[in-house]
Amino acid sequence: MVKQGFGHIVNMSLYQGLIPAGAATAYAATKHGVIGLSTSLLLEAVQLSVKVSVVCPGFINTPLFKTAETLKADREVVFSAIPFKLMEAKDAAEKILKGVERNQKIIIFPSNFQK
Repeated sequence: MVKQGFGHIVNMSLYQGLIPAGAATAYAATKHGVIGLSTSLLLEAVQLSVKVSVVCPGFINTPLFKTAETLKADREVVFSAIPFKLMEAKDAAEKILKGVERNQKIIIFPSNFQK
């Protein structure tokens, strides 16, 4: 990217990188780390004409979400407590592409947390 004089790095985090997440402390810490890496890299990359965005989605309706394991908790009880509808993967991809096009530093979605 530096040699060609442009580029856009897109890192993936989660909403749990922005807000406290009980029962997932280690996982949330790694997501906070991705956001810290991305926002710090942004300061270096801008001088090299390279853009950086970090994506922080909520729950997306994917096979990964459907097969996620829970420890010491009933999986169905945990996931039925989510207070909003899952976003479809296609819609999430569109949000990411629009955010990159706008050069958003932190791309957060869904913003509509309704069931």
